[in-house]
Amino acid sequence: MLAPEGSLQRGHNVLNERGVAAFGALFYLARLHPPADDLSFPLAVLNQYAMRRLLSPVDGTVPGVDLSEHARLLRADARSLWLTLMGQPLFFSRLARDDLRQAFVSDLMVQLYQTLGRTIRGNVPTRIYLIDAAFAPRAANLRETAEDTDRTSVLVAGRQLISRLLDPPGPGSLPGRRLEHEIAGATWGLLDNLFETMDWGR
Repeated sequence: MLAPEGSLQRGHNVLNERGVAAFGALFYLARLHPPADDLSFPLAVLNQYAMRRLLSPVDGTVPGVDLSEHARLLRADARSLWLTLMGQPLFFSRLARDDLRQAFVSDLMVQLYQTLGRTIRGNVPTRIYLIDAAFAPRAANLRETAEDTDRTSVLVAGRQLISRLLDPPGPGSLPGRRLEHEIAGATWGLLDNLFETMDWGR
């Protein structure tokens, strides 16, 4: 079956007569990328920005704190972020800001993970083939001797992101941190295994 990635990502499970995934493999002919007219990424980044501020509110009871000035700065920062997102082409390799690159990679990993999940229903083994060289340009070029980095490959950046999420808490960590680690392991452990077993074709 040949289909746009988005139609499988959150669609119905495609099962065989035994009630398990009907796919044995998934081929990505093109690397995932938001369409030029899709505003979901800049809106998601703005929402994340707003949530960070809401979770760390300014204490208006502290003497000398000017809430109106903080509100003005918040609005100016959000506007600047919006103009940054809307004023440049959305290319992974050209995103200079680390926070925007991480948001881009996070979005892509979620999409990849959701679609991958369609191929393993019922504990079915699957293989994922990333055909587009854009996933890892250096690995795809047999004449290239340098390895891909988090600046050239969304896969390397994704692997680093998942590793940070699954980084075990140190001794004496607070219960909340340990709980976050357990949730991250249950949520992202399968994708981590995918990265650990990936064949880069070298």
